[in-house]
Amino acid sequence: MKPSKVISLSAITCALSVILLSVGAYIDVLDLSCLFTSSLVIMLPLAKKSLKTAIFSYVCTVILTLLITMGTGKFAVVILYTVFFGVHPIVNYLEKDKNWNVYVLSALKCLWFIGALFLSYYAFTLFTDLPSYIEDIIVFVIIFGGGVAFFIYDYLIKRFQTLTNVLIKRLKL
Repeated sequence: MKPSKVISLSAITCALSVILLSVGAYIDVLDLSCLFTSSLVIMLPLAKKSLKTAIFSYVCTVILTLLITMGTGKFAVVILYTVFFGVHPIVNYLEKDKNWNVYVLSALKCLWFIGALFLSYYAFTLFTDLPSYIEDIIVFVIIFGGGVAFFIYDYLIKRFQTLTNVLIKRLKL
């Protein structure tokens, strides 16, 4: 891929991701859907088999979204994107490209996702107090609910990556 195409594709995916994450940060109802959609945007350079473009877009997205949401205290979405949702499509691409063991990597990614949820929970509780009945069960909810949610998310992301690859190939972009 030419350097100009790498930069332009990085800029487009970065802009889309920043917009989505900013909307997710400011509109609480849309936070999870914007995280998921911004993960899908990172797949565009990966469909062109440009790992460098995806990484560049990811780093720029994190920096710009942090700058936009820093003063508001609404950066839980950015933390989740930085720690897991932005990197996950890249790891899936490497898993497929390098032919890594699917079962071992799935277990490691599940632990990584649960760790990202705990990090987000602790960052969130720095600014707000939760009711005691939630604090009593949150660890179990994060571990078990997060484990189930991860495998659903991982399956969906892999399916969307396959569909993105087919779409990009058909459009001859």
